[in-house]
Amino acid sequence: MKRIISITIFTVMSLIFLSLNATAGCSGGCCGEITSVYHTIHGDDDITIYVIIKNTGSSFCSYRVDLYNEWDYRLMSFPLIGYIYLFPNEETTVFFTTTGLFPPFKLPDLGIEYTVNLTCAGCTSELDSVTKNVVPEGCRDYLGVNCVEVGKEIGDDAGNKVKCEGGGSCIINCEIKEGNCYCSLIHTCVGECVNKSEEREEPFCMFYPDFVCDGNFSCADNSTPTTSCSTVDECKIRCADACGKLTNCSDNCEACCLGETCMKTTYSSDERYACLNSCFGVCNMRKIICDIEGLLRAVAIWVAIVLFTFHSFKFLVYSGDPEARRKAKLGMLYVILGLLLFMIAIP
Repeated sequence: MKRIISITIFTVMSLIFLSLNATAGCSGGCCGEITSVYHTIHGDDDITIYVIIKNTGSSFCSYRVDLYNEWDYRLMSFPLIGYIYLFPNEETTVFFTTTGLFPPFKLPDLGIEYTVNLTCAGCTSELDSVTKNVVPEGCRDYLGVNCVEVGKEIGDDAGNKVKCEGGGSCIINCEIKEGNCYCSLIHTCVGECVNKSEEREEPFCMFYPDFVCDGNFSCADNSTPTTSCSTVDECKIRCADACGKLTNCSDNCEACCLGETCMKTTYSSDERYACLNSCFGVCNMRKIICDIEGLLRAVAIWVAIVLFTFHSFKFLVYSGDPEARRKAKLGMLYVILGLLLFMIAIP
């Protein structure tokens, strides 16, 4: 529906004229330029057209921006009453909002034409000259920030072409510079790209909870952990982080992480940092646990020696008491069994 609206409404918008009205006392120093025209889509029908106007003259001047159709019928003006006042080299953004019903657009596919430059008109509101420019075909349906399906190539040869490759879709920004269509890739989505939601006004990538880090995303040892990410760039970082958590390092963490877990040559600096950060965390935790286990083992051995010595002493002292000697022997046996069980539990 959004594609249809962008074609049937935006591509039929014909002319944006800039009306110049110099302030009293000016002497030909009021010139204007529309430096940019772009749009955003709000839902299925609502579209906002943004126009950036700049005072390129040498005087403090007043301006009005009018939206006309091909038949020179004025559809809207900004502002509705009065004028925009700008100092020399100052610029501002005005906007027009359409719904597809008002103002009515019932013209054939004419493309978008808008005013680019206006020559100084002195102290009158008459336009001295108007230069028209048609939006390049490459930007026709994708002007501004939009979602693009995988495999789609947009832009033009004179500007910059971008093709959506990898993943499931892309977020691409297209703008007009000197009459050419320049497009740039913002994000490559793992799955679906959404133009708008109740929470977000700008296009965004849907969040996918399960992403398998295989292929170029796999770890240095070719393991393939599962992580959560929504864009390809984010997945690279998340997968590197997941690979770092799979480390077997437990001692000499720096050498181990750099030499084994995070040695993948294709890692970027951000990916390597994410991998090393998680690897160091896991390795240092294991090292602390090993130190605690060693301390407990030493304490257990010391306690076992003391208890074994105590029961041995009882066995020797009570040579004339068979019952006491029997209990002493059981005590020594329990100490040995307890020590063996402890050593098995904490290897």
